[in-house]
Amino acid sequence: MEQPGLGVLVSYGWEQVKKYPLFHIVGVFLVPLIGAFTMCILLGPLLAGYMSEVRKADAGQEPEIGGIFSNAFKQNVGAAILVSFLPFVVLFAINIILIGIATVLSLTIDPIIGMIFGVLVGIVFAVISLFVFPLLFMAVHRIAILGEASGMGALKQACATFGKWALPGAVFTLVGALGGLFCGIGQFITWPIAYAGLYKLAEYLSNAPAVNSETRPPAPS
Repeated sequence: MEQPGLGVLVSYGWEQVKKYPLFHIVGVFLVPLIGAFTMCILLGPLLAGYMSEVRKADAGQEPEIGGIFSNAFKQNVGAAILVSFLPFVVLFAINIILIGIATVLSLTIDPIIGMIFGVLVGIVFAVISLFVFPLLFMAVHRIAILGEASGMGALKQACATFGKWALPGAVFTLVGALGGLFCGIGQFITWPIAYAGLYKLAEYLSNAPAVNSETRPPAPS
């Protein structure tokens, strides 16, 4: 069977969407949406397990991959899930509202205005996304290492120190992402550096008890 050309494939796709618009529109967005929600649910607990192993490494013990999973669901699982789930849900809801506004502008005023608004929304969300992961890191650290029982309490404490972690957190997130953008294999170096750096920053800002004989400097006030 001869491979169909690009024009044939595009025509097939367009015919499918015309025949079954609801199925394709909902299905295409439903699959990644469920995947994203699943990731959000697991991200907090697994991040807590990762931090437990890094803390063990700081104490001079060998960190283990299996420890990420075994420590993920040991304590305050509900709080860790809330911390990783809530920020993404809020951002998703805001994004849907703004996309709706862009659509209304396109249909009622001018498609160009709607397109410009959509581009600006994309830029704003790209900037905001630089701070969401560091926020998650700071909050999960309070749950995994300091034993914070409340997910909302951990998020509030993390937000209270925003000015202290915002810049380095955004830089770490950007560096980690750029490793994958410019060099696929580079992210195997940039993301581990970003994770470890964010962990150390969270340790410092929370003034967590030291795990070795080194003297920990006091957290900035």
